[in-house]
Amino acid sequence: MAVLRSSKLFTWMAIAAIIAAAIIPQPAAADPTVDELHELLEKGLSIHEIDRELERLKERQSATQSRLQETQVQIRKQEAVVAEVRQQSGEVLRAYYMGERDSIAMLFFSAGSLQELLMVWDFAEAIFQSDRKKLTRHQQELASLNEQREQLRQTELELAFLRHSLLEQRQRVIALQAELDERLAEQAEAQAVLAQIEALTEDWDRIGLPMFNRYMSTLAKAMETLPSFVQAHPDHLSKGRGSTFSFYMTDDELNQFLQEFDPMFDNLRFAFGDGKLQAFGREDDTTISMSGQYVVMNEPENHIRFLLERLAYNGFALPDTTAKDLEERYHLGFYPKQLMDGVTITAVQIEPGKLTIAMQINFSLWF
Repeated sequence: MAVLRSSKLFTWMAIAAIIAAAIIPQPAAADPTVDELHELLEKGLSIHEIDRELERLKERQSATQSRLQETQVQIRKQEAVVAEVRQQSGEVLRAYYMGERDSIAMLFFSAGSLQELLMVWDFAEAIFQSDRKKLTRHQQELASLNEQREQLRQTELELAFLRHSLLEQRQRVIALQAELDERLAEQAEAQAVLAQIEALTEDWDRIGLPMFNRYMSTLAKAMETLPSFVQAHPDHLSKGRGSTFSFYMTDDELNQFLQEFDPMFDNLRFAFGDGKLQAFGREDDTTISMSGQYVVMNEPENHIRFLLERLAYNGFALPDTTAKDLEERYHLGFYPKQLMDGVTITAVQIEPGKLTIAMQINFSLWF
């Protein structure tokens, strides 16, 4: 009887649970908050930009692979040329080693007249010049072959790096997409959010990216004329110990310099602060911002280089791949040789409102 009562009790509990589930409304997926929506849109924009980086890497990989194959073909051709020239130069060296050229010297002593002597001289000069050309050509062709082999090694390294980068970015975009899909599954208006992501990426491609390209391209051209600003402000130079000196520029002066170079910079404001160069701009309803820092580089030659670290479009942060792409395409550097021969940049410092560049002069190059 106890087992029967327990079975009936279980049955009634199960029925009650089913009825409750049908009557009591279950919690629905919630609409995203403003912050959550911003984060979702930002993830969508990042996925879009990393996808663009993947396409860029694929194109570079394809071009590098073609260059690798071309270099391999050239090396095979060059190896055949070197083998042929090596044989010719070997014959020349054997001729000298075996004394076969001694007979030419004997002709000088057997000449019976000045005319015969001159004829022997011309004959000997032609042979010796041909020998020198063969030996020199062997050295040049061998040097060319070694150079092509070094190019091949560098291309192989570049290709390996691109393959690694491609794999890394693929894994990154897969992880971001999975995270976005998981978050969207929790949203009641997932389709509406996806539509906003699509609209954001289309606006970025149509307005945002071209705007960054336009500013970065013009900024790179302006940096090439920066030595003229230095020469026009000798009062900004200060002498240090020995052959050292420094030059400073305020952010107000930088903005004035850029606005005089191109009126488009009326819409973009630069500021020095906390070790960074920051820029904020607005055109119509579009806002952009970027920031980065200057570092001293000595390869391939001494200069200061601007490392673009952060970009934002209408308040949405862009991934590091976008910053790296723009940084590689537009070099915002300053080369001291544009100012004066023998000048080397030793340090760069950014403090609130001011940029200071420390330099050293090598006077020995002037004499």
